Amino acid sequence: MEFEHQLFLQALMSLDVIKEVELLKIYRKVLIQKACYESDLGNNEAILVEKEKENSNDLSDEDEDEEEDEKTSNKNKNKNKNNHKPNEQSFVKDLKYVPEKEEMKDSMYQLIEIINTHVMDLFFLIKTTRCPETGERYFGIINTKRDTNTLSGKVQALSQPETSLERRKSSLKSKGILNVKQLSEDSKRSYSYAIEEAMFFKKVIDEIVQSEEGEIFENQALNLATKMTKLRAHKFIYRLVKEKWLQFSTQTIQGEDVQCLILGIRSYLDLEEYLDRITKRCVVCEQICVKGKRCSNCADPIHPYCSQKLWGDLPSNQTKNCPNCREEFD
Repeated sequence: MEFEHQLFLQALMSLDVIKEVELLKIYRKVLIQKACYESDLGNNEAILVEKEKENSNDLSDEDEDEEEDEKTSNKNKNKNKNNHKPNEQSFVKDLKYVPEKEEMKDSMYQLIEIINTHVMDLFFLIKTTRCPETGERYFGIINTKRDTNTLSGKVQALSQPETSLERRKSSLKSKGILNVKQLSEDSKRSYSYAIEEAMFFKKVIDEIVQSEEGEIFENQALNLATKMTKLRAHKFIYRLVKEKWLQFSTQTIQGEDVQCLILGIRSYLDLEEYLDRITKRCVVCEQICVKGKRCSNCADPIHPYCSQKLWGDLPSNQTKNCPNCREEFD
């Protein structure tokens, strides 16, 4: 991979899940670093040419004072350095290296496509999804090899009762798959989940998806812990929230705020294949839709932000029609 590809991938690997606006800032810095790097190369070449000229002059003019020659040479080199040496501030102002936002976004997406062609063979992928609550776009690196080396792999293995998780693990180990060098800390971290934890997480996912509101109370989730203590389950939930598999939300019931759980961005990125089997996609944006309103006629869901985008400017007296069945959406 080229210099900018490596810089961008290294930055993304260290951040887990990141918003598009933040990733654009990183890409901007990568462009500046690339420009500085390329200018430094040009600067070094210029210094070498200057040295060759000085050596040539020394040979042809033996009568000149050596000490004076050395001072002049150093002075010229320093001057040359100042002429060629870039600084980040100057490149920030230079649109040649830092394009406009929309142009930079297109360029970043092209870069991601190129990087993905390199890392796909290692069973990794830079993937994007939207937050179902706000519509903000997020990015993250996922592991595409669905084995027991990842939490998502454990969850999907558990959804196939005819396959023993331990038998699959033994088979994968014998093939050497579990010894493959990992590209991200997320994969190493995922492997540290116990089977009973993966089973509990799967139950929580299923309960959230099956709920009418796309969220469940924290106590409701704790009651699903049958193979682990509630204290351990409580700590595990907070770990899942920290790693963005789950997310806390708040419901106000009879004037009191009650803590609930919804799916986190990491689940939408890494568990898309599993979620596709147990829920539907938004009829507007075609992304997985767990938390959203459903058409009373065809049952197709719409994200809250997609609903606002679709009907936000519609007069209150005008009928909202489902984009799928064209019947009234209530």
